[in-house]
Amino acid sequence: MPTLIVRLKKIHMKSLREFEDLTIDFKKLNGINLMQIQNGYGKTTIHQLLRHIFTGNLPPDDQLKSFRYKRSFGGQRDKSEFWVDLEINNKEYRIGIVFDHEENSAQFITISPEHGGKEYEWRPPQIFKTKFFNKNSLVKLFIFDGEMAKDLNKTQGAGIIEESIRQITNLHILFDYIKQGATENDKGQLQSIIDNVLKEKEVKTVDSTYQKYLTYLQTCRDHIQECRHDADQIKQEIDIKKAILDKIINAQEEIDKKNKEIWPEIQKISEQRDLAKQNLNQSTVELLDALFNPSNLPGDLWNQVKEYHTSFEKKKIPASIGKQFITELLDDIKCLCGTPWTKEMRRYVEENKEKYFGEDLLFTIKSMQGAIRQIDGDKDLDILAEHIVASESSVNKAETEIQDLRNQFDAEASKKLNELQDQRNKVNLDIEDLEFMLQEIMETDLLLIKQNDFDKGIQKTDGSTVMHPGKFKECKNIYSLSKVEANLVRQLSKIADVRSLNRGAEVVTEVLQLSLNRLMGKLRQSVIIKADRILQTIRATGGGLQLKSFNKGLQFTNSFGEIQDDVNMAAQLAGAYSYVTAMYEFGEIEVPLIIDSPVTGFGAGVAEDWAREIPEKFPQVIALITSLEKAGLLEMINDKKKNIYLSTIRRKDEKLNGKPQVGKMICDDNEKFFINYEMEKVKENLSRRGS
Repeated sequence: MPTLIVRLKKIHMKSLREFEDLTIDFKKLNGINLMQIQNGYGKTTIHQLLRHIFTGNLPPDDQLKSFRYKRSFGGQRDKSEFWVDLEINNKEYRIGIVFDHEENSAQFITISPEHGGKEYEWRPPQIFKTKFFNKNSLVKLFIFDGEMAKDLNKTQGAGIIEESIRQITNLHILFDYIKQGATENDKGQLQSIIDNVLKEKEVKTVDSTYQKYLTYLQTCRDHIQECRHDADQIKQEIDIKKAILDKIINAQEEIDKKNKEIWPEIQKISEQRDLAKQNLNQSTVELLDALFNPSNLPGDLWNQVKEYHTSFEKKKIPASIGKQFITELLDDIKCLCGTPWTKEMRRYVEENKEKYFGEDLLFTIKSMQGAIRQIDGDKDLDILAEHIVASESSVNKAETEIQDLRNQFDAEASKKLNELQDQRNKVNLDIEDLEFMLQEIMETDLLLIKQNDFDKGIQKTDGSTVMHPGKFKECKNIYSLSKVEANLVRQLSKIADVRSLNRGAEVVTEVLQLSLNRLMGKLRQSVIIKADRILQTIRATGGGLQLKSFNKGLQFTNSFGEIQDDVNMAAQLAGAYSYVTAMYEFGEIEVPLIIDSPVTGFGAGVAEDWAREIPEKFPQVIALITSLEKAGLLEMINDKKKNIYLSTIRRKDEKLNGKPQVGKMICDDNEKFFINYEMEKVKENLSRRGS
């Protein structure tokens, strides 16, 4: 499950280069948005500013004037605005860049559900910051253009690829940590710590203790690698079991289909069963949400909690301490109880944070807990519970009816079906066991880790961890082990004395570098394999070319395994798309793929392959295309099964022939206009190709 899901909802531009006042609404948050726009109408501007929005980096001062309004009507010359509406993990954020051309300055403005109002800084949620802040190489992979594709195929592309892999896996943090350099900007955190300590008075420590923790650290890292290997093995076993399960299901269906009288009824009941299962899942999710959301607590409990709070006797604890405590608490995503803050909860606490705490805070909390226990159950929860029982009953009933129908088969068929069902049940149980084993290794949700005892008690409530191998080696959860690793690194830095500090730092750096290099080698190979599989589905290589190396950017081999120094432009572009798509699948995040002129450089057939293979890999695709690119995308555009939104950015007075380029810029979502816009030029171009 991705930890970060981002969707691009809208772009609004005001007095920005070619745009007077334009809102672009990307109506397919899960689908394909094709936006037709002429060259010179602002494709590059949109693309460039989206990268700034995602990375939190403002354009350089020497570029600010380039965003000034260029026309003679409809816009102002001293100020430009670019706003983006993003849906981040189901919450809406508006982030903008406002340009002051008189002062030649720019600043970010953020409007967020957590803080409300305008904040004059780049302030998306922390998970977004962690993933994208200052990560230009990573952001360019999904806000993609032809220049990036060219760079990936050059020698400098090796550096881009290396950095993007580090960034999408967050390994850049460790690489930066051990970075060596002569200047302050080139130094990593570890070297900076060493330099600062060397300036201070020598502090004695026990060298054997240092060596002990160093051994623990290496043991921990080796154990983490073993757990990753175990996870890979389990994934392979799951794939094998699922393949066996598919064969069993197919065998059951083959027997069912032979009885032509009963087969339609089995199909019908199976559909009813699947629908009941969907209802069961939905009701379960709704019930859990209701149970764990304070605003949905039974009865009128939240209002009672507020009333109870206002009745506290205010004394003893000064407001300054209480205010600081509450301020820090409100900066967190969740309340002390672990529940995410709602807007209502946050507003109420903000209004009361200046007041005093009650004298007997613990007694108050206990009293509130008692009040919760005394509230009667909410009817809505009862209804949800009834839905769950009813859906479960429907599933069981359908299963029974299917079995009753199969019992009408002849003895031999019934016997075979029973045997297959027994095998199917066993394989399903095996898969469940394997998936639970995999979850134990890969789970990152602390609540689930604690509930299932995946950490074997090595994570303590105060944030510290057990650091002895005899205990942490019982744990297979990589997330928990990474906490141990981080604590061991911190412990090493604390206990190392000044005389052995340089030697200890060299050891740590060497161990980290070795581990990171080994891990990066595996990561590169995994990305190459995925990218080459995608490349083989696109007819751009002329046949026989394979993606084999990242040593000098994207490198290809021919059918004899020989490295090719140069390949055609279509193969370069296809290779770049394959790499970007592989990286997306590797990153465990959901972000839109935003492309400038996606199939320029492709022939019609290759463009069709691109349209069939690449957009399907991304939940949201936004492609800024020229009218000529439609030739290779017509099959996708005309496919009624595809979830596509078509729009044209044009001048208000502009006709189907693209002239005159007069009037305010508008976003036209008329599909007929989209199809026919400059179509004569497209046909003329195709005709020239044909002749």
